[in-house]
Amino acid sequence: DEPNGRVLLYVLSYPLNGQSGECNAESHRKVSVVEVPLKNPAAARVIATPDVSPAIGCHDVTVFTGLDLAAAACISESQMWDISDPAMPRVISHIVNPAINIHHSTTFTWDGDTIVIGDELGGAAVAPGCVDGDPHLPLGALWFYDVSNPAAPVLRGTYSVPQVEASTLCTAHNFNTVPTRSGADVLVSAWYDGGTTVLDFSDPANPRQLGFYTAKAPRPATTWSSYWYRGFIYGNNYENGAQSRGIDVMAIGDPLLKGAYKVNRLNPQTMEPLPIR
Repeated sequence: DEPNGRVLLYVLSYPLNGQSGECNAESHRKVSVVEVPLKNPAAARVIATPDVSPAIGCHDVTVFTGLDLAAAACISESQMWDISDPAMPRVISHIVNPAINIHHSTTFTWDGDTIVIGDELGGAAVAPGCVDGDPHLPLGALWFYDVSNPAAPVLRGTYSVPQVEASTLCTAHNFNTVPTRSGADVLVSAWYDGGTTVLDFSDPANPRQLGFYTAKAPRPATTWSSYWYRGFIYGNNYENGAQSRGIDVMAIGDPLLKGAYKVNRLNPQTMEPLPIR
């Protein structure tokens, strides 16, 4: 918010370890808007706490500054926010889907007409892994909603990785959309032990995988986040108690990604109109 000499931060929280004492559901049904003056960051302060009920709190939010919209993943539901007044986000629609276990993260297509919701099944702690489950209930999947009318989102499709990985840590996690010049809607996503997947969801009813990479040799790893930036994919890996594999840097030669914008900055959760200089 340069005209007002400030940065606005949206701070999301939810009750992770129970709802007792001071940490209860009612204390989390909000987003805290923090104003940080550019010339005096030490004077940062909370200027608003908009309500996100009936959600008990939110996990992740992606804003699209050029559209004055935000898509928030709020554990039990996702929400579309009007941020035309960025200091006071306003909920304009609720996405309730019983097939989504945990609304974990979101992103937009670059035209703003579609959002992607990631379901972190069981918090990735009790997930059944990338195996064939109930065919009527995609497990730990990505979900695609038409938000061309953000006040009335419409479900268009869903996607789960086709490769099988017998691990409890296998569910969609952090992702971003590639700023293609062709207009194709391409997503890069981490999938924990399912690795990194790249998919074309230009037709959200029929998404198709363009490629994937699962970290195996010389050391296996769980991929926490995978993001596209300036022609490469950066996969951030971690292990529980083991020596870290570190970061994987990948490339994919699919023609849909040829000539994608090499922007100077690309924040997965603060999208700006293309091209970003």
